[in-house]
Amino acid sequence: MTRTQADADRITASAFFDAEWYIGQHPDLRRPGALGPAAHYLRIGWRLGRDPGPEFSTRAYLEAYGDHIPPDVNPLLHFLDEGEAAGLSPLRRTDRHALILQLAAEDMTPGRIAALARHAALYPPRTDRFLLCPAETPAPTLAAFPGVQRIDLPPGAGDAALTGLEALAEAVDLAAYGLFCRIGPPLTAPDGTPVPDAAATLADALPDAETIAATIADFRADRGLKLGGSVAPLPATRAAARAACLDLLRAGCFWFRPGLIARLARTEDIADPAERLLAAAGNGIGVRFRQAGQIRRSRIEQDRPQGQAPDGLRGNLDLPTGATLRGWLALQGDTAPRRARLSIGSCEIEVTAGSFRDDLLRNGINAGWHGFQVQVPMSERDGQPRDVVLRDAETGRVVARRQASWRKPKPEYADFQGFLRHRMTQPLIEGPFAEEDKRCFAVMEGIANRFCARAAALEAPPLVSVVMPVFNREAILAEAIASVLAQDYPHFELIVVDDGSSDGSVAVAEGFADPRLRLIRLPENRGQTVARNTGLAAAQGTLLAFLDSDNQWDSRYLGAMVGAFDSLPAADAIYSGMLLYRGTEPDPFAVRYGHFNRALLENKNYIDTNVIALRRRALGPGAAFFDETLRRYPDYDAILRFSETGRLVSVPVLLCHYFYDKAENAMTSDPRHAGDMAVIRARLAERQAAQRAAADRAGLERPVTVVIPNWQSPEDLRDCLAALAARDWQGLLEIVVADNGSDEAVLEPLRAGAAAGRLRLIESGRNYGFTHAANLGIAAARPGSDILLLNNDAIVQGGAIQALQRAALTLPSAGMTVPRQILPGKTKTIADHVPFANPGLDCDVNISAHHRNLADVPVFHDGGALELGFAPFFAVYIRHEVLAELGPLDAEYGRHYRSDRVFCDMMRSLTGLKLYYVPEAHVIHKLQQATDRLRGKDGRNAEFELMFRRNQWDAETAAELGFRAAPWDTF
Repeated sequence: MTRTQADADRITASAFFDAEWYIGQHPDLRRPGALGPAAHYLRIGWRLGRDPGPEFSTRAYLEAYGDHIPPDVNPLLHFLDEGEAAGLSPLRRTDRHALILQLAAEDMTPGRIAALARHAALYPPRTDRFLLCPAETPAPTLAAFPGVQRIDLPPGAGDAALTGLEALAEAVDLAAYGLFCRIGPPLTAPDGTPVPDAAATLADALPDAETIAATIADFRADRGLKLGGSVAPLPATRAAARAACLDLLRAGCFWFRPGLIARLARTEDIADPAERLLAAAGNGIGVRFRQAGQIRRSRIEQDRPQGQAPDGLRGNLDLPTGATLRGWLALQGDTAPRRARLSIGSCEIEVTAGSFRDDLLRNGINAGWHGFQVQVPMSERDGQPRDVVLRDAETGRVVARRQASWRKPKPEYADFQGFLRHRMTQPLIEGPFAEEDKRCFAVMEGIANRFCARAAALEAPPLVSVVMPVFNREAILAEAIASVLAQDYPHFELIVVDDGSSDGSVAVAEGFADPRLRLIRLPENRGQTVARNTGLAAAQGTLLAFLDSDNQWDSRYLGAMVGAFDSLPAADAIYSGMLLYRGTEPDPFAVRYGHFNRALLENKNYIDTNVIALRRRALGPGAAFFDETLRRYPDYDAILRFSETGRLVSVPVLLCHYFYDKAENAMTSDPRHAGDMAVIRARLAERQAAQRAAADRAGLERPVTVVIPNWQSPEDLRDCLAALAARDWQGLLEIVVADNGSDEAVLEPLRAGAAAGRLRLIESGRNYGFTHAANLGIAAARPGSDILLLNNDAIVQGGAIQALQRAALTLPSAGMTVPRQILPGKTKTIADHVPFANPGLDCDVNISAHHRNLADVPVFHDGGALELGFAPFFAVYIRHEVLAELGPLDAEYGRHYRSDRVFCDMMRSLTGLKLYYVPEAHVIHKLQQATDRLRGKDGRNAEFELMFRRNQWDAETAAELGFRAAPWDTF
């Protein structure tokens, strides 16, 4: 048994450790891959100031005795080894709690006394106990409560709860306690009216041992709570919750802080004692509602006077997106975030409208900082319509109302290969996760564990340098640091670079006495790019990783990355996936993992710095990985540049916990540097143009015939031909245009081009459709020539044809190759093909969710060529050997479409040859203006109906061409 395991076992066996309580207080332990509760407290929890149970205060122990505890020693272990015997206190003074049992004359029955005694035994052993009772209380009654300090009530006060609290204040030093629980007679109305069914209400309010421990933890964690308790069932509205709270107080069982007694003096004008307690507590009321075996803690906020809503109060709810609901709320002229209440069905959620939205800024809504987004509770995601209401918290005014429904779609994949294919076009998986998702996540866990085992077996394990930039993250920095120091892989250094923080961030970092942590302090705030580059310059490891101060890693993260690098020696960098959280919510609302799709990355980033790791050799001497001129999106810029010069590989594991809205100064929500994205995209376009120009200097190895079926579209065809004529092909490329009956205005320049020897023209005289024209062009090609079948609206970019030919001649069993099919931004079909893409930007759609055309993909993918099952023949390179074996396209049963799918299936099924996607070949697809022209304004053109919708031949033309009508081709 290891020393670490032995220490964890000692903690588990300790009376001061409560595993169930610990998990309940810290839901992050329910995340995939989290350490067990005892191991977590031993390695991480105590560093974060977390308590192992309600009877031991980590912070109090360290504050009181930290000077006598060796660095890096767990405080509970120190207490067990030395502190308890030395009489050291496990709790701070204000963490002490007490139970008040108040007896009235009607309570002096044997059954009642026995029930109260049994309940008092449920409280933790170190709970002080007080008995408030009349002076004439019988001795047998007092004997039922051994060890309880008796406090006599003044005459006539036996049933007056508030008088009893005042008597307690006179007899006990209240400052010695942080919390009291009062159990006693009900709080009667001012006229002496008894509480209806008080005995049953009190029995329902009496907490069990689990709720006692949880309530103590609630008050310890939230110093703003002044009054609370436990009731059932779960109220449906805020008003019902307040009424339930009043019933709780009137029943006579409630928790309170000692300061509440002093504040009662300011509420003497309120006759009802329960209302008086609520008024003294203000909005510091916390209640645990119980229903169907579940407990939910909530604050009960009291209504303010409902005055006239201020002018300029505006807000709205957006259309639902997946399982996320977005909206905004603002008071014009007030730039501060606005608090709101959001009702979704039976659930009420408190939100703060404080995130930035460009559209609000553009429309003059203050400074734009009034957006919010929430995850729709799982209970409301059943496909049924829900009323959604947005209320302003201060005024109670309803600002927006709509009806919506949410349903989790069933995944289109059933296995891990299907999952990886789907992740090429949709990196985001929103919760609640389906069984198909969970199976795939389990595979990712298995991959991570294999890599960790490989790393643990290395004879010469590499040093990993972890760089963490920090700026004013005092409240959350410790969690990020602790998640690194708790890594199972021990060979690392953590370089924390403080970027001129003005809060206590430096003190937090200095509070860790681990020699693997180095702190670098910058004299002023210069931005995360400078901080990261500073850390890289100081790094000594052969591997480099990054973690932001508002995120955390699973304890296996570094081990998995080291194992992956050892398994992938050619990789210069690797990246993985992450679980996404909102604020402090315990459960992830989504997972983000994108299998490497270079074209999608250039459209929209899905790779985060927190999950990318590099080999030092890949940076080169003195290289700055991050561009210090960029304040926003420097990670995206760095990943784009690196993916062009190094070998980046996707590794499907989920070992990072990424938090939205956890830090108030997150750069991603700062609009001041939004222009940086335009700079990044302009630089990307410049680099790509240079790359294409360099690639275009390569020549062809064997002849190619470009076949262009055409009907009308003179502008598109002109651009298509001009792109092909932009370079000298040294006689290895010819162009054949097979025209489908275009008018004279289109044919005249084509005939001139043919006469000048720039192309060959085939005139059909009528529109036979795409496939027949393609076959005419193929038949006219030079013998032994490969075919590049090209739409008339396809614009070939520099180096594309050379790349397609090179791939066709070198990739294993290649029969056909296809390029990127780049649709211009705002093309309406982009989202159908690539759901994750930004449809406002150019996007490659040849890897298509709509076509579902990916064959098996590598588990670890470097963004290179991929095998497809199908690609539309807008641009396809076909080796002449394939055509020699299969013959031309099937025009008989695929007049205008279908023939490309049939040909792909025929080649892959009958010849064993493969179709490859070649990402370095770029072709722009301007999208079918000719089709729109044929369709006509009303879409009722008879020829369009026959060719494009029915994909059939009329009987006369079929007879002319010798085609049969298939009996299965019916409508």
